[in-house]
Amino acid sequence: MVNRQTIAHACAHARRLGVQMGMTLAHARALVSDAEPTVLEHDPDADERALKKLAKWAMRLAPRVAVDLPDGLLMDVSGCKRLYHGECNLLNQLIEVVDQLGFTATAAIAPTFGAAWALARYGLLHNPIIECFDEIPQALAPLPVRALRLEEPVIEALNEVGIHYIGQLLQLPRQQLVSRFDHDLTCRIDQAFGQAVELIHPVCVMEPIIEQWCFAGPIQNIETIYIAARQLLERLAGQLLQREAGVEHLRVTLDRYEATPQKLHIVVSRPTRDVQHLWQLLHPKLERVNLGYGLEAIEMQTMRQSLLAHHQEYCDDWVEDQADHGILNERQGRLIDTLTHRLGYDRVVRAQTVESYCPERCFRFIPIHGIKSSREDEVCSSDRPIQLFDPPERVNVQALTPDGPVMQIRWRGKLQQVTHCIGPERLTSEWWREPTGERDYFRAQLESGRFIWLYRDAAIRQWFVHGWWV
Repeated sequence: MVNRQTIAHACAHARRLGVQMGMTLAHARALVSDAEPTVLEHDPDADERALKKLAKWAMRLAPRVAVDLPDGLLMDVSGCKRLYHGECNLLNQLIEVVDQLGFTATAAIAPTFGAAWALARYGLLHNPIIECFDEIPQALAPLPVRALRLEEPVIEALNEVGIHYIGQLLQLPRQQLVSRFDHDLTCRIDQAFGQAVELIHPVCVMEPIIEQWCFAGPIQNIETIYIAARQLLERLAGQLLQREAGVEHLRVTLDRYEATPQKLHIVVSRPTRDVQHLWQLLHPKLERVNLGYGLEAIEMQTMRQSLLAHHQEYCDDWVEDQADHGILNERQGRLIDTLTHRLGYDRVVRAQTVESYCPERCFRFIPIHGIKSSREDEVCSSDRPIQLFDPPERVNVQALTPDGPVMQIRWRGKLQQVTHCIGPERLTSEWWREPTGERDYFRAQLESGRFIWLYRDAAIRQWFVHGWWV
């Protein structure tokens, strides 16, 4: 199969020029040749995370908001009509605010989620509001059957028998629909017309926990401040325990007498409610605070928190190590938190894999803080060296043939014999990136027992050591 780049999404301007989903990138570029288009790599996971953030933000407009992948939101606006003085005002305000955030959106209001979904995506939107259930058949009749959220095989089967619109579908006897098509068809019809209950799974936003300690007057005694801060952490941990959650970002606000408040931020790599761990991170920050004329109050607020999964406690005498689930354990999290608070968040990094055949491009270093690691991100392959040289070190090679295998090398001023040599493995860079040329890689074991990774550059016919296994 030939790998090719296809269009996953396109803006309105590109669609007007004829760009369609599934079209090759080369074809799309030809259609918009009048201007250089902006092409971004499609990342479904990043889109889902951004959509969830937008859903949490939209909860200020409606009490229940659910994510409708890949690019929609379902909002329950029951009871909001009086708050916005009419559903039309609610709809206009929603579109206006989303537009200010930089998104292009269409929206509709209907008695059912299915009808609102169909009207927002396939309606002409001259009247994007359906007032009551009796208006649903007339509003949905001219829309294509795809507006009922049907699977592609069901849509193709309906088109084969001449059913292209919802109005045509409603004229068929229900018994024929049940016998000839999948049950999903009748279920979607019932959901759209309010004859079946449809539930959504709204996003859940935890209310922040706020704990405050007010002094009788300005306090400059640092020991008293330490005691108050420690007790606030204990009260905060108690609240987190009741929610079965842990804090990821904690903000500590110090109200100073006749001075601007001082804000301290504690950000940890994994959710925690361990008072001792949080105190070890907060204590050094308190030591460096300029108290001025004294503190009047201390406030702690959880800026970001998440649920903590229940886990089995282990005894070191029974098991050697816990199962590796690809996430940081408690001890690793504490070490990383300590290093990042002392050295800086951008100075403690880990390697993340990148799709590339070129060895020096197949990984990148990213800050380890705040990253949910997984096995897919681990850069540890048995056929790749642990350490790469940047740049590769040139070496003189004696081989049986110009292309290998290698018999001996002169490297770093020393002549060394090669006892074993495995290869070649030809690697080259991607055609759409800066070319690095064709390379033939060999794994060679020196007489000292060390394994090195060397390659022959086919363009300049020179040998280089690119890394070794230590």
